[in-house]
Amino acid sequence: LASDDAEMVTGFDLRVDGGAIAKYWPWVPNA
Repeated sequence: LASDDAEMVTGFDLRVDGGAIAKYWPWVPNA
């Protein structure tokens, strides 16, 4: 993840990284 902001942004980061975050997307909302 980019930083603590990534935890708050969640879905938004999906667009930023486009792939890295998308891989962890399954557990992001659960966190």
